[in-house]
Amino acid sequence: MTRRTPRAVALGSVFALAALALSPTDDAVAQEPAEFDAPALPALPALPDRLPAEAEAAAAEPGGHLRVYALTFSPGDEPFYKFGHNAIWIHDDKAIKARDRVYNWGTFSFGDPALIPKFVVGRFMYWLSTAAITATKRIYAHENRWVDAQELDLSGPEKLALQTAVEENLQGDNKYYKYDYFRDNCSTRVRDALDKVTGGAIREAGKAPGRLTLRQHTMRVTADTPAFATVLSLALGDLIDKPATKWDEAFLPGELQSTLTSVKLKDAAGKERPLVKAQERLVAANRADTPFDPPNWFGYFFSAGVALAGLVAGLAAAASNKSKAARVTLGLAMTLSSLVLGFLGLFFLFVWFFTDHQAGYGNENIFVCAPFAWALVGGGIGVARGKERSIERAAKVAAAGAALAVLGVVVKILPWFDQYNWWFLALLVPPWVALAWGLRRLAQATPPQLSASLRGKASLRASDPPVAPSSGGTQAA
Repeated sequence: MTRRTPRAVALGSVFALAALALSPTDDAVAQEPAEFDAPALPALPALPDRLPAEAEAAAAEPGGHLRVYALTFSPGDEPFYKFGHNAIWIHDDKAIKARDRVYNWGTFSFGDPALIPKFVVGRFMYWLSTAAITATKRIYAHENRWVDAQELDLSGPEKLALQTAVEENLQGDNKYYKYDYFRDNCSTRVRDALDKVTGGAIREAGKAPGRLTLRQHTMRVTADTPAFATVLSLALGDLIDKPATKWDEAFLPGELQSTLTSVKLKDAAGKERPLVKAQERLVAANRADTPFDPPNWFGYFFSAGVALAGLVAGLAAAASNKSKAARVTLGLAMTLSSLVLGFLGLFFLFVWFFTDHQAGYGNENIFVCAPFAWALVGGGIGVARGKERSIERAAKVAAAGAALAVLGVVVKILPWFDQYNWWFLALLVPPWVALAWGLRRLAQATPPQLSASLRGKASLRASDPPVAPSSGGTQAA
């Protein structure tokens, strides 16, 4: 479903004119692409061991036999584990087989034959699974990922309600859900389950303004893998650049962990108590903390863009001065780059109009990754071969691409174009402009040379003796 906004109409109009432009099972199972480290949390007492008298008193009330914990797992080494993970752990004194059950909404199967098509169109299903706390700790210790447990000070009835809800969630098709990176994932499922049993207390605390946008959070947790961070930022549209609340930021387990420490519950008498009454690191790990702030790579992208523009302009200038090597190099570079940019432009349109990846809708990077860049594939080959007509056509396409790229900067003054894509504007606007200038210069320099060549061929044809057809209707040898 697409969003019918002035911004969408504006983008559509632009391109109409430019066209004139993952708990193991028998299946292969993996955990959800991770979610991440939190800022420093306030000190809380460690998880207490109950004295026999306290345990007996607690067990006397309904739900008193339960203890509920929010688990937060640190990021891992692989790119998709950079976001971290979380789950709910319920300890049940009355249970025999499932005394310590971890509820994990981040499960999917590599064995699904339709995995790739479902993922591409944004309809890939995750599900709720369970595991023992001992197995969970062992897995994350092996991956060198820390595990934090926050004991939640829920009432007995609230604990029972939570246990009942997650157990019902496990039944049949109830356990499946359509995964969304920012709105429906392992962390938001934990958040929503706890919010329901606390009567909306987490949502109330989550009304506070967020510290960063969702894009900035995404960039900071992937900052140690620059290539992955760049690809993510390139593929994601303006949805994640909107002002965020603490509730929105809880799509990240680390941010949810932090938010839970600020939640207050009220008893029947109206007395407040913190939701988190104790926390403990169950598994230690030797890994660096996630950066607190997102990286600022604008200078690197702009420097690269200026360097590319200089290279393009230099090759075009040399080609217009009869350098065959420069012309061939420019043509081949155009062919390769236009393949990439054209593919990206078509991909952005596909995501917007034919998939459920809402985070990719209205991607303004399409201004610098024009779908019609495909026209430069053949044009680049023609430039490399020195064909006058190909050079002239390529110059027109490059001029349209440059105009669209510059427009991508100009429209930033409009309120609908609020996506933070300055990295890619800085990288690609300069070479687009340089290519348009260079091909125009090459087109102006090429006709006289070709005209001289054509005049030479015409002279040769004029000097050939005429050949008369024979009476038998065949041409003389």
